[in-house]
Amino acid sequence: MDIKFLHVADLHLGVRCYERWLEGRPARLDEFLAALDWAVDLALAEEVHFVVIAGDVYDKYSTTPLVQREWARRVARLRLAGLPLVIVLGNHDRPRRLPAVSGQAVFGALSLPGVHVVSEPELVALETAAGPVTVAAVPWLFDGPGGRVLAAIKDLKHLVREEWGPRLEEHGPAIFAGHVWLEGGKPSSEATLLFDEAIMAAATIAHAAFSYYALGHLHSHQSLPMPEGGPAVYAGSPARIDFSDEGVPKGAVLVELKRGAARWRFVETSAREFVTVAIEAESEAELEAAVRRAAAGRRYDGAVVRLKVTGPPTLAPYVKGNVLLPAFEGAFTAKVIFEPRATEKRRRAGIKPESDLRDALRQYMAEKPPSFDVALAELLERAAELGEGGGADQ
Repeated sequence: MDIKFLHVADLHLGVRCYERWLEGRPARLDEFLAALDWAVDLALAEEVHFVVIAGDVYDKYSTTPLVQREWARRVARLRLAGLPLVIVLGNHDRPRRLPAVSGQAVFGALSLPGVHVVSEPELVALETAAGPVTVAAVPWLFDGPGGRVLAAIKDLKHLVREEWGPRLEEHGPAIFAGHVWLEGGKPSSEATLLFDEAIMAAATIAHAAFSYYALGHLHSHQSLPMPEGGPAVYAGSPARIDFSDEGVPKGAVLVELKRGAARWRFVETSAREFVTVAIEAESEAELEAAVRRAAAGRRYDGAVVRLKVTGPPTLAPYVKGNVLLPAFEGAFTAKVIFEPRATEKRRRAGIKPESDLRDALRQYMAEKPPSFDVALAELLERAAELGEGGGADQ
């Protein structure tokens, strides 16, 4: 009998970017809880045998009691269905400084059967309704100076190859579950938060016994080839966090596992849209007309909208959110960004080093408004005086 499991990651419960409060409650929390509920429903409908959450359940380790309560309710629902959980701590779950503790520590303190919270690398021996499974679980380890990061990568490679390797096939099929950034993985939301030293070679965690590598940390769903074992798959986040997720499919991964082999499929969910509307305009009239056309061209219900306006610097006074954004009726939130177009400096044609001073003045003043005509006459008179005194080159 194949062992089925759900692989989900990067839930980021409690995220605050582009937040709105509705009826005294953060609306984006309900959005991200809905994504989690979708994943729980999928696990139950597909009759999986266990669930792997590959890091970043919370957006901040010191999250609110409201977020903790709502997360605990989903954990309880999975456990009531008899499903074991492996929860790997991600970089957002882990405190930056000791002695602070992760919000996930409550599950370890309660010693809940079937709930395995992994804060340090460990082999988790799961008993499922379809048979035993070994999960080599690795949380985010790579905070700190580069030297510490490189040491952690070296230690991890030794751990996988030398210490875990002989034991990986003692307890049914084996998988790897980790919150890591593998070389070749393409980031989205996390790109600006990480150090290059945290990117590791696939060989660091590779082992022939791993039928599947359940990864978290990169929010774009993708699969990577491994030198040994089965495929390395990033589930991606089930909800869009910011504009780096614009247009990126969101969902979770269903895996059917055998010893030495795995079949998997990505299941997409409907996540809130992030939409960039790009407009170029030269005048206030052009700007307003372009916004009307963009707003009429599609529906923006529930979307996070970013209106990017490009134009000359003189357009800036007319790029006002309270004037332009109401056109995007139904948007969850909307903001406007003005990107002034760089103006090219015109060279004054005909003025050369050898030009006569009075000719140079005439050409220079020709580019000025008519009000400068009086000044031109005075300047030419002064130039004549300089010329008579032999100072035309001054």
